[in-house]
Amino acid sequence: MGRIQDFKGEVNNNNSELNVSDDKLLEFSIWNSNGSIASKEDSCVAENEEYVVVVKGKGLIPTDLLEMLKISGIASLRRIKANCSVAIINKITQQLVLYRGPIGRYPLFWTKSLNKLLWSTYLDDLVTDQAKLSLAYFKRYFITMGYVDSWSETPYENVYRVPRGTAIIFSSFDTDPTILFNDSLQISTEVSNFKEHDVVDGYLHYLNQSLSRHKDGEDSVFQCSGGLDSSSLIVANSLNPTSKDVALTLTFEKYDYCDERENAMKVAEASTIPWYQVLGDKLPFSHHILKEHVPIEPGPDVSFYPWRTPFFEFAKQHGYSNIISGYGADDLLLGNFCFIADLIKSGKIFSAFKQAYGSAQRYKEHGLTVAWFFKSYGLFPLLKIPQKAPYFGAWDPTIHQRYFIPSFVEDTEENQYLLQESLRTIESIRLPSEYSTQLARNMSLTFHTFASVDGIGRTLDIEENYPFLDRELVEFVMSLPNKYLIQGSNRKIITTWALGHKFPKDYSPVQGDFYKLTFESLRTNWNQIVEIVSNSPLCDVGLISRKKAIAFLESWKCGKEVDSTQTLNALLGACIWVENKGVSFG
Repeated sequence: MGRIQDFKGEVNNNNSELNVSDDKLLEFSIWNSNGSIASKEDSCVAENEEYVVVVKGKGLIPTDLLEMLKISGIASLRRIKANCSVAIINKITQQLVLYRGPIGRYPLFWTKSLNKLLWSTYLDDLVTDQAKLSLAYFKRYFITMGYVDSWSETPYENVYRVPRGTAIIFSSFDTDPTILFNDSLQISTEVSNFKEHDVVDGYLHYLNQSLSRHKDGEDSVFQCSGGLDSSSLIVANSLNPTSKDVALTLTFEKYDYCDERENAMKVAEASTIPWYQVLGDKLPFSHHILKEHVPIEPGPDVSFYPWRTPFFEFAKQHGYSNIISGYGADDLLLGNFCFIADLIKSGKIFSAFKQAYGSAQRYKEHGLTVAWFFKSYGLFPLLKIPQKAPYFGAWDPTIHQRYFIPSFVEDTEENQYLLQESLRTIESIRLPSEYSTQLARNMSLTFHTFASVDGIGRTLDIEENYPFLDRELVEFVMSLPNKYLIQGSNRKIITTWALGHKFPKDYSPVQGDFYKLTFESLRTNWNQIVEIVSNSPLCDVGLISRKKAIAFLESWKCGKEVDSTQTLNALLGACIWVENKGVSFG
């Protein structure tokens, strides 16, 4: 552990001696048993006569949480607006509460044996030499394309996750935990009545507040792609920079269609921040991961390990411990076209048709008509009519089935049950409008880079942070009428309104065509990729069909897109992770 400040705790039911740890901060008693909290960061723990609290995250300090608990008890957890994971020991009621916020940035896990209850923000703390991989986890993993942290399974048998947006409570050692409450992202009806200048001011306030939290006073490396999201963070930071902040761009010479340095240089120069570049001429899907960098669990982002490491290597070489990323802004700021359904529902048929017309202009080269937008984002969502994407690139989880059984997984009764259960979990997220509901569902699934970058960062004492995934900022943006994010063919409107005047005059968002590298890697590294998949234990235990998986990859190699890009990345990410982790199935 290092810059990423994890915590762990334990309760010994037989009152045996606690594990000796140099990181131990305090001991406590619960259920007539010994307990302890450990972390390298002593500021993450606080206690009084009634509570012991330990916090990992941004925007909440333990002493403030103690004050909240003193006033409102455990119910105060419902008022937390920070991104965090929390453990609370109530000395009076003899209860343990584990809470994880709905953004999901900071994981929290637990396990129980005959004599010990353990919990930690770092999964590997709970994994023993006898650990076995969990079939149940990987079945859900493939159905949800790697989006697994809304459920309790982890890659290991008998080790469990606190699902995002959940508080669980242990009332005794001998009973399983129960759900204390679910904590979902919320919207404010007051924001919808703001004047435009108040909206812009509010957005800048929450963005700068988040940026300040995630920089935490440190000089930082800003990832700079030249796209609108990373650029807007650099522009916003220019209003209150730290003395040695730098911008860093991953550049490509061999694959020049991915190169973004021209735009990145312009943004950095306009924001008076030093700009550097680091070469990234590597293909995805490499199975070579340094042992110390293997993430705590698989995910689609494992496939892109070669593009993550250069940022951390640069930061380590130049003495930085903080990287700022624009990840999450697409999910937050693109909006969705389901506001057309809300217009129809409110009787504004002409406005709905007008918006469908504007939306269709952006996609007319793909044959998506005004009628298609009006029907697909307006009528069908209201009538609950299932839809299929007219072509691969038009798949949109806001109107099409979000999860499905991949081509390389057998369509069994058990998998069908898991599919329907997973869909019900996400569909249980409901807000007043169809637009805000779909935005909340998208934000409830944004997570999959965290494990990969934390795997690298733990070793190097460097943390990658995501200002666009700050809860207060997210809930403010979710509360805005759609016109601040999406109107016709225009998207991320609030960014332009709030910061556009700070951008270079000739700036136009340009992003590299990284999608081409998917096919380039499949062609170049075909034998290696086939070997990783066909020799994977995932095939041996029947989680995936070896024959169907190779046929799936061959389709992609030939340029025929099957299922979804996320499914491809999830498959290869899982196979690479299992190979590198070296743990067998039970």
